[in-house]
Amino acid sequence: MFQGMNPQQGREVAQQLLGQAGEVERWSEEIKASLASLDWVGPDADAYRSEATAVISGMLSPYAQAIRERAGKLTEHVEEQERASQS
Repeated sequence: MFQGMNPQQGREVAQQLLGQAGEVERWSEEIKASLASLDWVGPDADAYRSEATAVISGMLSPYAQAIRERAGKLTEHVEEQERASQS
């Protein structure tokens, strides 16, 4: 048994996903800002900030991108559903 998607609901969820991807990117920026504001000077501080920033970006950027890709894929399915419903 198959049931077609409600296109309006699909578009709403895709928009929510895009918003959530933006939230993930904001988290990354907030974390980087917190690290930069740490009152700590010297080579250990520089090394820590550099490593922590790289790790955080390396984790969160792909996550945000994956959410965006899922939103795009959902939008493609919505468009397929709309074409199928018109025929």
